[in-house]
Amino acid sequence: MAELQRLNILPKAHIYDAELRPVRDLLRRRTNLVQQRTALFLSFKSLYARTTGQSMPLKTLKSLEPKEGKNLYVHPANQL
Repeated sequence: MAELQRLNILPKAHIYDAELRPVRDLLRRRTNLVQQRTALFLSFKSLYARTTGQSMPLKTLKSLEPKEGKNLYVHPANQL
């Protein structure tokens, strides 16, 4: 880093306009929430496949109510 700075080839940081920062932060937060939602869906599908030996279509999974998911499993640890 010191060598790059000495040679003056270190790229300068981009400073966002103060008016655009809230939009950028909102989009960043939305992206994180979408990724978390996808990870949770995949985790649930994987648990269901491991415990029952069957696969569940994503459409079915998305239509489930939270309380219905509990009834899919016999073991209390999986119900959590």
